[in-house]
Order: sequence, then structure tokens, then C-alpha cells
Amino acid sequence: MAMASLSLFLPSPTFRNHSIIHRSAFSSHSVFFGSSLKVHSNRNQLGRLSRSTNPIYCSSQEFDVVVVGAGIIGLTIARQFLTSSDLSVAIVDKALPCSGATGAGQGYLWMAHKTPGSDIWDLTWRSHQLWKMLAKSLEEKGMNPTVELGWKKTGSLLVGRTKAESDMLKGRVKKLSEAGLKAEYLCSSDLSKQEPDLFVDNDSAGAFLPDDCQLDASHTVSYIEKVNRSFASKGRYAEFYNEPVTRFIRVTCLRFRISITFN
Repeated sequence: MAMASLSLFLPSPTFRNHSIIHRSAFSSHSVFFGSSLKVHSNRNQLGRLSRSTNPIYCSSQEFDVVVVGAGIIGLTIARQFLTSSDLSVAIVDKALPCSGATGAGQGYLWMAHKTPGSDIWDLTWRSHQLWKMLAKSLEEKGMNPTVELGWKKTGSLLVGRTKAESDMLKGRVKKLSEAGLKAEYLCSSDLSKQEPDLFVDNDSAGAFLPDDCQLDASHTVSYIEKVNRSFASKGRYAEFYNEPVTRFIRVTCLRFRISITFN
């Protein structure tokens, strides 16, 4: 059976998973803490759920936490504060969710091209586990992760074309296996059986990780937004979409405050 997620193996450090590495101005995910954060907008409106059929207005423009960037990371940060604390949260974006890197990404949750012991290994491993935990929690609630998140356990496959690349993949599989991942080295004949439509010669080989997954960014953002918006009626959440941040102003006084100003 053919695998859904496949990539040629590139042994250079420029190989990147677009859904994780690439970021844009639309999806930066800074969180600013303080006793009080005030959001100033030149538009005559309070924070609202911009894409909702019936917009929910927030009675306050002061929040405990302001998250800049409504990509999948920014929305998840907001969700974490809302579900695990009593803090109020505003999320700000110059456009709408899925307008930047989140929308352009393919949603791959891959460990195949990560290197155990590297600077980002622990963070990547933790992220991978948290997504799996979220999918499992939906199942426990009687929900379908495929419907809610576009969740698929596709596996991932790196392909080497030369003997040198294939040897490097064999070493990668060994390291990933030693780090606790399920990883398989596929020689040319095994690779041909797994991917019959792929051109394979005697020097070709593959590294297959059956537990790698994929999600749909649009579905996932919609689900996270739905959770976040459930806190709007309590005055703890507001969204400022199509509101570019122009500057941050820190004022030192008896009460620490960060002021965020829009166009």
C-alpha cells in the first residue's frame, strides 16, 4: 500500500518541514505577560469574533495575556491559557487565521528528518506527543479526530537515491530507533514493494516512520477557535483580526502594563 507522505532525502541542513519551520508575519507567536495589557484600536469596535455568524463582543479591552499571531501556534497558546488558568486572553492578527504559514503548511507532524540530541529534538518530540494526546482526547470524548483536525496517521518516508544517501538513511534509522521511535530501513526491493509507482534502482533506499502523522490546518484552527470562543461569554477571550500591530509601548508605573496599538 502506498504511503501518503514522502520526500526525497536531502542530506544538507536546508531540508525543512514547511509546516513547522517556515514562519511569516502572519503567524509570529509572541506572548506578552504583565499584570495588565491594554489593546488600543483606532477602529471604533471592541474585540470580536470576526468570522462568527453572530459576532460576540468583549466588554473590555484589557487582558492578562495578548498573543500576537493567530496561526495554529498562537491559537494553541491562547487555548492553553484559557483552559489551564483564570487569565483573560486576546489574540491579535493582521489578517485571519490560516492566512500565513499555517495555511501554507502541509500539516506534517514528522520526526523522520529530526536528529536525536539536536537543539530542537526535545521540543519536536514534545510537540509530536501533544498532538497525539489531543487526538486521543477527542476520541475519548466521542469525537472523530479526522473530522475535527483532519488527523491522519500517514507515516513518513525519506528516500535516498545514491549509495551515500542510502547509507546516511541507514544511520538515521539507527539513531531514531535508539531514541525510542519506530523506524524502518527499506532496501531497494522493500522500497519498491511499498511504493510501486516510485522509480527505484539498486542504490535506492528509504527510511520509514509509520507513526508520523498529518493534520489539516484549516480543520485544526477551526476546532481550536471553537474551544477558545467558549470563553468569550465569560469575558475572558477576544479576537482582533485584520488588526495589524504597529508598536509595543512599555510603561513603567505602579502596575506593569504593555500597550499594543493598531492602525
